[in-house]
Amino acid sequence: THLNPRANHLSTMASHALQLARGTAVLQAHYDHSSGTFSEAKEIKPTKTLIVQGLHTLYLRGLRSKFDLKIFIEPHEMVRFAWKYQRDVKERGHSPEKVVESFVNRESDSLKHISPQKEFADWVIQYLPDREVSRHGIMSGETFNYLVRYTFWNDAPIGNLLKALQEKARCKITFEVSPNDINRTLVEIQGCPTEDERSEEHTSELQS
Repeated sequence: THLNPRANHLSTMASHALQLARGTAVLQAHYDHSSGTFSEAKEIKPTKTLIVQGLHTLYLRGLRSKFDLKIFIEPHEMVRFAWKYQRDVKERGHSPEKVVESFVNRESDSLKHISPQKEFADWVIQYLPDREVSRHGIMSGETFNYLVRYTFWNDAPIGNLLKALQEKARCKITFEVSPNDINRTLVEIQGCPTEDERSEEHTSELQS
């Protein structure tokens, strides 16, 4: 499946990322998900900030050692299925049966090649359904809201951010030491800053 490293050009990804980090432009083709083909290679020029994004971003040891910040997004199984079903059935017109078959066939590669990359991340973002939901329910049109949980190293400098969210946005924040790793802190945030609160915070940052 496309989750297997052998189905991807990981050495090219690493080479291009390192060249860009050194200030060298690269020629890179873009994969078109709608057609399943690659576009003609286009020049990508280096910038001050380089974001490398993909299913195997943290897979290669040498490449991940170069990153300043490593982020892993971990949607719950039912969230992943809901996203895939919405995209492939509603937007791309695939049959529900084909989408379910594809999802099931990729599970073993997901567990073997994708999930273990979480171990190397500085910041893990989990999307969880706010209640129990089934594959059948999603296919029947059932919807749900998300809970978002973050995992950081226990010395990550996030204190000021969380304090601002509590005081200005009145978010409810829960801390917990990871039951599986003393080096990790679990943070769950309930609530979200309003548009006015975000604008106010941005203005105060510019003034300071």
